[in-house]
Amino acid sequence: MPLELLTKAVIEPIVRVLPARITRLVVVADGPLHSLPFAALRVDGTANSPRLVERFAISFTPSASCWVALRRRKSRAFSLDLAAFADPVIAARGATSVSPETSTPIELLTARHGLKPLPHSADEARQVAAEVPGGSEIKTGRDCTTSEFFRVACRGPRVLHLATHTVIDDDAASGPLIMFTPANDASDVGMLRPADVARHSVRSDVVVLSSCESGRGRVLQGEGVLSLSRAFLEAGSRCVVGTLWAVDDAFSPVFMQHFYAALGRGISASEALQSAQIDCIRSDRANDPSLWAGYVVVGDATAPVWPRSIARRLVTAILAGLLVVGTGAVLTSLLRRRRIVGPATRAARPTPE
Repeated sequence: MPLELLTKAVIEPIVRVLPARITRLVVVADGPLHSLPFAALRVDGTANSPRLVERFAISFTPSASCWVALRRRKSRAFSLDLAAFADPVIAARGATSVSPETSTPIELLTARHGLKPLPHSADEARQVAAEVPGGSEIKTGRDCTTSEFFRVACRGPRVLHLATHTVIDDDAASGPLIMFTPANDASDVGMLRPADVARHSVRSDVVVLSSCESGRGRVLQGEGVLSLSRAFLEAGSRCVVGTLWAVDDAFSPVFMQHFYAALGRGISASEALQSAQIDCIRSDRANDPSLWAGYVVVGDATAPVWPRSIARRLVTAILAGLLVVGTGAVLTSLLRRRRIVGPATRAARPTPE
């Protein structure tokens, strides 16, 4: 069914009866609708109407009961605001240079899927770290291993950011895989499976899987998508940002910078995603939906990630810094002026008797 007909049949009748004060949309998708970019749909199905994301902050949930359970999770204190993993070491080798007898599992996956290094992902990690209001820890290259991931992630950073490869492998019954740098330890083979995540406690407010198809997985009737997003929710995280299709390695840092800048204003993950996608829609260079519509957020994405008090203090500190700089500039200007005209002015002033 064409998207225009689907919108008119499903979306438009719902949007038409919603009051204007409703600004959030929580979607419980089923079957092939899991792969539908709701953000890019038109409100009434016509080419000139606004995109759905221009009207609503959109999030997804595996089920209504799951969303209620996530809403009941208590907030917690965080020792770290951001932990980021990016730019794993990818030994790109041709498919003819590997064999099941002599190659490791990650070498076979790398060759089968033609994975290449992600040079822009390290820049992405540093850029998003610059946008957060607190402390951060970044692991790239040789330090981007699964052992380091669990060491840091299980400490419970407020935001966990992964800019690596995600592989949807038909031969892997365990589901999608996140690729890391293989370590010398035989137990650290450089792959992270949904079951590996679900067995640990990863209690972040937001997990960002900034990689290709990180929001996809096997769709089971009545169970939803067996994806990495679901695994992180089961591990204790509140919401997960993922992608429905391949993302551009050069564009992803730009999009993520907009997303994190919005988060830093003290809004929710769904509102920050909405803000970044609207920025793209209104841009001449990034308004193609293939660039931005594949980003989705799953889980309870309704609460501000950084409390508004923190965001307000950050803005206040920036304004105070500007005020100090501005005041210093004015005083410097006055002092310079006094040094130039001061003596003549004092000499002309009458002396009190």
